[in-house]
Amino acid sequence: MKLNIKYKLFTAVCLFALISFSSCVKNRPGETDFGGLQPVVLIPEGGLAAFGSQAVTFPSSDTSDSLSFRLNYAATNVAPANETITLGIDTAAMDAYNATGGVQYVLAPDSIYSFTTTSVTVPAGGNYSDPVKVVVYPGKVDPTKNYMIPISIKAGPKGAIISGNFGTIYYHFIGNPLAGTYVYNYFRFNAPDTTGTPTTTATYTQVFLPDDPNTIEVQTGYGDQNGFNYRYVLTFDGSGTNLTNFSITMNSNDVSSVKANTGITLTKAPAIIVADPVHKHFRFTYGVTNAAGGIRTFIDDYQR
Repeated sequence: MKLNIKYKLFTAVCLFALISFSSCVKNRPGETDFGGLQPVVLIPEGGLAAFGSQAVTFPSSDTSDSLSFRLNYAATNVAPANETITLGIDTAAMDAYNATGGVQYVLAPDSIYSFTTTSVTVPAGGNYSDPVKVVVYPGKVDPTKNYMIPISIKAGPKGAIISGNFGTIYYHFIGNPLAGTYVYNYFRFNAPDTTGTPTTTATYTQVFLPDDPNTIEVQTGYGDQNGFNYRYVLTFDGSGTNLTNFSITMNSNDVSSVKANTGITLTKAPAIIVADPVHKHFRFTYGVTNAAGGIRTFIDDYQR
């Protein structure tokens, strides 16, 4: 399976790094002795380098959702016996992150998540534990607050060391005054403007997903074009309902991937028609030319 290959490669990289810097390695004529190399326990999905991927972005309409990660017993061989690793919520890790500046987080309250697995086993003959589950309750999350669920390895098996770079996974909710689920009305015009009658209309729900406290992304109405979508990127200044200096662009990765894979070209940059943070009402427009040369113009209206 590809997943197993990925984890084995990750283990090999970790061991290579450990071998490179370990004082336990003894060089002898014609051979290298790795016998004294200590096993390392780590969270492959964790660490600050993968912080962005640890953002929790489930829609608030969900009653509950699950996250999961695994524990890796990285050694020169498989685990010789059932190896127990202890986990726990680590406020010190969150405090250390906050001390670096940038977005500040508070510890997530018990009401918005459930994490009860504090003892995890890597079975004899293996290198990875079963998935460790964290359940979150998106409907109970205050989308305006920055929450963190920092989970760290507290203790490893006898003789093993805890990874300094991959010992914590930083699940976090990015607070943003505009984040949340919106009623969404879509208008499509097979024309270069929006002065006539829409060719297509529809009503859905869409989620304003925060990139940071002053940036959100939301999918446009052109929908799924063979697996490729456009997303608006809306930035602003301020906090609460006192928001100003709204600016909108299209996600640049989406622009290139949609064109490359569907032949659709963004020909009219997105523009703001309405930006009302008090009533949570936003209306945007943009235009494209499809692969056959057809001109399409859109209005996307979001109301929370």
